[in-house]
Amino acid sequence: MKSLLLVSALLLGVATPAFAQDHSGHGAMAAGDTPATEEYKAANAVMHGDMDIDYSGDADVDFIRGMIPHHRGRWRWPGRCWNMGAIPR
Repeated sequence: MKSLLLVSALLLGVATPAFAQDHSGHGAMAAGDTPATEEYKAANAVMHGDMDIDYSGDADVDFIRGMIPHHRGRWRWPGRCWNMGAIPR
């Protein structure tokens, strides 16, 4: 019984990251996207474009250079969609 639990836990631990990394649906347009969804997608496209850096070969430098536009993009999203939600501002 312990062997079965161990094997199951190991298989689950190996398979879960693979499923979690499936981003094939990102960027797909759904029928009837709301204006807020379209704005989020536009802000996301800008962020990903800004993250397309020239790599230096230094993992630390490349990580920081990619994360700066990633976190700047976080601030674009609410600015573009601020008045589209149900929460009063």
